Amino acid sequence: AWNCSGPNQETGLQTYPFLNDYIETIDRYYKTGGVFQADFKNSFPTERDRINAWVARQTEERIKDLIPLMDGEDLRLILVNAIYFKGEWAEPFKEANTKKRDFFLPGGHRLKTPMMATKSLKGARYAAFNADGSFFETSREIEVDQKTGRYPGEDGFALVELPYKGDALSMVVIAPNSADGLEEIEKRLTLKSLGDWIRKLKGRTVHVELPKFKLEDSYQMAETLKKMGMVRAFVDPRYPDSADFTGLCNSTDPRDRIYLTEVLHKSFVELSEKGTEAAAATAVVMAPIGSAVTNLVPFTPTFKADRPFLFVIRDRETGSILFMGRMVKPEV
Repeated sequence: AWNCSGPNQETGLQTYPFLNDYIETIDRYYKTGGVFQADFKNSFPTERDRINAWVARQTEERIKDLIPLMDGEDLRLILVNAIYFKGEWAEPFKEANTKKRDFFLPGGHRLKTPMMATKSLKGARYAAFNADGSFFETSREIEVDQKTGRYPGEDGFALVELPYKGDALSMVVIAPNSADGLEEIEKRLTLKSLGDWIRKLKGRTVHVELPKFKLEDSYQMAETLKKMGMVRAFVDPRYPDSADFTGLCNSTDPRDRIYLTEVLHKSFVELSEKGTEAAAATAVVMAPIGSAVTNLVPFTPTFKADRPFLFVIRDRETGSILFMGRMVKPEV
């Protein structure tokens, strides 16, 4: 957290009274960070460079220029967090198997993209679902000539979980059975439904195809957060039902009351045969104011992410989501 509680040029006093409890909490739980004094009013470009350099260091130079140029006159605090992840697959894809194949786009279009492929991946977990999100029981054995019933219909979808080395973390990929199916999955996607789907994953051998891709994006999230219900934090304290950040500063002086003016976010994800590299940073800107056995053969499902899909990097023990994204058009 960079704040303007440094010495005032004219008085030599602190210009903003942040609570010691708040400062001590950041020091206690955020070991790579802390509370840093900043002179936003007189030296915003310098302070901006300092913050952006810290973010770049924490993300191995993957996230740069998080904080744009802006008027620092009324800034009181810029709260920044950054995360960096680099994991190797427990079972890497062989580079020799990566070939340019069709990635199917909505509307019948297609794009040639490098697709990684592995046959008989044994460490994966797999589950398939019908269009309404209900579980589709994937057979472990099928009749020799069985062509149907192996997967849910075109409006269904499937999940595969690929563990990273150490098995503590994994990537879960959610792919529809049709190129136009992602929107319907997203309509059903909630924290609860995602948890329900993940709990249905079962360990089994799976044939997997995934595109190589690199994803970079940036967002101004204030309006999005408001639409999601986070409204009060952005309301000027001079108005009813306004922001309450007394946990940072409980001064009775109205000039010391602060609220959110913008939330900035940047992300980076790269998927390759060896594993995944991902980084993200966020800045919060605050301002005051049944058949015969002899006819059955083992069935190994194929999971193809050769159409728009969702992905989640998660902690397998706690279920915590570290990264979540959607891939609509792969770029390497």
